[in-house]
Amino acid sequence: LPPITVSARENIARITTSLKENPTNAALWAALGLERKGIEDYEGSKEAFEYALALSPYNAVVADNLGVLYGYYLNDPKKAEEYSRKALDLEPQTAYRYLRLFEFYLYVLKDSAKAKAILEQGVNANPGDPGLKALLKQL
Repeated sequence: LPPITVSARENIARITTSLKENPTNAALWAALGLERKGIEDYEGSKEAFEYALALSPYNAVVADNLGVLYGYYLNDPKKAEEYSRKALDLEPQTAYRYLRLFEFYLYVLKDSAKAKAILEQGVNANPGDPGLKALLKQL
């Protein structure tokens, strides 16, 4: 692990103290997940995010964070796709989630067919988004 900055250590301590008082606060668990990711404690981050999602199963942001964590840091493409798709299912009108999954398919999995398919899905769900359309035309 990299050296932990004082601010990261203080943030983690503050969040942990708050969690002792509010153990079912999903936002605090998500914040802990972000802090742990920031210090490259990916297992601790995963545990915090998964607990946050268990407490708040309709939270697309936490699902998306898990998708990124599994896809780029924990090297588990199956879980990455599962959580990224869950985030999309929860918020299909959030265009950047399609972009994030597109990049994962294209650059991590090297699967251009899946990358194109997710962009097409994003354009269908967000017909007014010019960015997704432009990207699709470039493929």
